[in-house]
Amino acid sequence: MFNNICKNKEYGVQIITKNSLRSDALIMYNRIEKNLEDGISVEGDENYSRIEKNHHVCHNRKAGIRASDGARVKILNN
Repeated sequence: MFNNICKNKEYGVQIITKNSLRSDALIMYNRIEKNLEDGISVEGDENYSRIEKNHHVCHNRKAGIRASDGARVKILNN
């Protein structure tokens, strides 16, 4: 919470689940911008991450928020 995640060479934030382990990550109140890949990448089955109330998720080279490989993400009030 309350982080500036900027200008990374890959992803700003990456959450991956493997081996049927569950993730309930919460990404909240951050500024995520100008990363060379996705701003936030959420991947894998059993991934129930919540992305909410982030101030800026912008100007990333690829997606601002990307969910893949069966991730079930809640994205609220960004």
